Amino acid sequence: MDSTNTPLQNPSSAARFPGWGFISTDQLDSPSENVTTDPVFSCSSCSDTFTLRSSLKKHERLRHGNKRQRRDPSPQPGPSGLQPGADTGKRQRRDPSSQPSSSTLQSDGPQRRRRFRAALNTFEVEKIFPTPDVLQDLLLFLNSKEKEVTEILEQRAQEKRGIKFYLNCKIRFVREVSETEKEYCEAFFRSKNETCLLKESPVEKVKTGFVKIQTSCEEFQTRGSGWVIDAILYLEVNTCTYHPLAASSFIPLPSAIAKKRAIINIKNTDNKCFLWCVLAALHPVGKDPQRVSNYLPFVKTLNLDQITFPTPLSQIDRFEKLNNISINVFGFEREVFPLKITSVGKEKHINLLLISDGNKQHYTLIKNLNYLLHDLTKYHGKKFYCNFCLHRFYTEEGLHNHQLDCRNHKIQKIRMPSEKEKWLQFDKHRFQLPVPYVIYADFECILEKIDTCEMNPHISSTHPVSKHTPCGFAYVVVGPDGEMIRSPTVYRGEDAVIQFLKLLIEEEDWILPKIREVKPMVFTPADHQKFETAINCSICEQPLRGDKVRDHDHLTGVYRGAAHNSCNFNFQIATHIPIIMHNLKNYDSHLIMHGIGKFKDRRINCIPQNTEKFISFSFGSLRFIDSLQFLNASLEKLVQNLQNHELHLSNTFFKTKAEFMRRKGCYPYDYFDSFSKFTETSLPPQSAFFNSLTNEPVSDDDYQYAQRIWSIFNLQTLGDFHDLYVTSDVLLLADVFQNFRKLCLQFYKIDPSHVYTAPGLAWQACLRMTDVKLELLTDIDMHLFVEKGIRGGVAMISHRFASANNPHLPNYDPTSPNSFIMYWDANNLYG
Repeated sequence: MDSTNTPLQNPSSAARFPGWGFISTDQLDSPSENVTTDPVFSCSSCSDTFTLRSSLKKHERLRHGNKRQRRDPSPQPGPSGLQPGADTGKRQRRDPSSQPSSSTLQSDGPQRRRRFRAALNTFEVEKIFPTPDVLQDLLLFLNSKEKEVTEILEQRAQEKRGIKFYLNCKIRFVREVSETEKEYCEAFFRSKNETCLLKESPVEKVKTGFVKIQTSCEEFQTRGSGWVIDAILYLEVNTCTYHPLAASSFIPLPSAIAKKRAIINIKNTDNKCFLWCVLAALHPVGKDPQRVSNYLPFVKTLNLDQITFPTPLSQIDRFEKLNNISINVFGFEREVFPLKITSVGKEKHINLLLISDGNKQHYTLIKNLNYLLHDLTKYHGKKFYCNFCLHRFYTEEGLHNHQLDCRNHKIQKIRMPSEKEKWLQFDKHRFQLPVPYVIYADFECILEKIDTCEMNPHISSTHPVSKHTPCGFAYVVVGPDGEMIRSPTVYRGEDAVIQFLKLLIEEEDWILPKIREVKPMVFTPADHQKFETAINCSICEQPLRGDKVRDHDHLTGVYRGAAHNSCNFNFQIATHIPIIMHNLKNYDSHLIMHGIGKFKDRRINCIPQNTEKFISFSFGSLRFIDSLQFLNASLEKLVQNLQNHELHLSNTFFKTKAEFMRRKGCYPYDYFDSFSKFTETSLPPQSAFFNSLTNEPVSDDDYQYAQRIWSIFNLQTLGDFHDLYVTSDVLLLADVFQNFRKLCLQFYKIDPSHVYTAPGLAWQACLRMTDVKLELLTDIDMHLFVEKGIRGGVAMISHRFASANNPHLPNYDPTSPNSFIMYWDANNLYG
């Protein structure tokens, strides 16, 4: 590697260069404009000033332990001395004398407060506070507030013409830690989400919600923790507007449904399609069944108490009870699927199909379910369909036996593998082709210090220390021959993420045409002889039949062997470009996500692990993969496992200085807290390399190594040190993963760059190495039987070890204390 410095002409843009470029930080030191520095809010306890009210509240809560109080226009005190919003402190230890007693919670003030929250004030919260006589008895408190909660819900349902709601109770618990000390914690217990429509009584749903809250509270107390109720703080009634799925007036049937002649589509204009469909089923007519006039005389035969029009799905249960009728509702979107299935089939049973044109919905009557679903099989005899999963049976007894289990599962359409699809075996033969171009990348960040208040030791909370701001990156592109396409690309600047994605798009535009270009086959006489004598397919290794074709490498044109036509067709080069980063899921992905959404014209897909972490995500043809999902160790340890000759890319790039770069570097992460540090012209002292994450100082050997690198590469600034460090990391990562790819291709003949994680690689390798054919379940009842037998519980492999110093044993050590082992066995399922 050449240590000659090559300055960048444009510091604000990224550049590819073989040496080390310097980025001016003059523009980074200029103060931000339009920022108000005049204090607006001051703390009444310590006189500190803040520009934001939220900052003042946070300061008071963390430093002074003040809880947030809602302002009340009334001069009277609130219903209790404790009316917090969402207290950040979950557990507190205090002297009993400092904790408010039950008597201090008594008040003559208002017992209810109403407020809005969430976007556009669509979510409404009403708090109900306890009276002194029910302050510590949850059951009495809930029973005393049942009527009040019901009135609130009825009023909101009347205002909004339908609501969704849930109840949420906040309770403070106490337990004795010692004779002089008590520990307090606050917990929330909530009900499930329920709906309440216009003219519908919510009494039963309120009672169900109270039971759920009471049960959750009892479970919390019976976990052996010793918590007892100290005070019930409040009960929240959370409501928002509910727009249920409802059907209205006539919509023409989709052509795929109309031609089956299994549906009666009532031509109504009055939003009462549900009513007319029910009457059409109960009072069938032979001529013009789609006319509303046929059913007008029968309207008064039905009980329509509290049934609204258009009728939402949520009201059908009530209609069934009022009229002793069972109703199933199916939907249609390219195929029929269940929407609402009755729990108990009645003598009078009706099947409805809900169709939509995108703007409105419309109920239609299914006069023959067999006709509607007959195209699912070529069998023309009578069939019996399960309403819960739409699986077909050829006998009524088979359907009955099936529904005993199926009714206990979630309503959904189930499609089992067909006879042709029931065999699972290795078919990803394209995974045997190495991905031609792979990009290895790494980010570095500055750890900007966050100014926060001194934390209240009596409150449990998260203390933010620093903000990770991307300050630079490096990446290297490795080609089909395992060599670098060019020297690593290095960038340092404030807009690191945006520049990173822009450069990757440029790389994508350069790589994709090369992948798609097909070079003509180079077919020699020797290749012709091999082709004629070939017996087995060179791809799937199965005997060749009459569809033998020539397979060749599209990148080089080299003939590879004889293959089945289907194998050759599927044996294609991967069109995705892996971007491999170490610990992408936990770190780098969070940095990238801040900038990836700014590219509106790019298609973004992801495989989430949860709402915060992604196993992988794609940005156009760029597929981001975490190498830590394959090699679960630090980069430092992975590099130590490689021999010097296996660090090929590092040796190639650093050349005569490679012997100094065959290990993970040493970097003062915490010292880099601003971009101005990059202009410093000397290495910081050893104390600056202290790692606050591991809470460990740097060793003398590591610091001496950093000093030696500074001298050998003739580094002038800490910016140069950053560039060298991130470049070295990327090359070491590339060497590690390239060796891993070679190992997998050698033993399993599968490139891990095709998959996302080690389990995915293991699954494909297992199928290929064993050549096994696994038979999948095709019978729906066998599938339900297996599902029914699944049980949860603890699964573990433990290794027990205990060493006794027993005077009666030969290995007794008289200089050590005596110790004995007693083995206890307990019959316990989940211990």
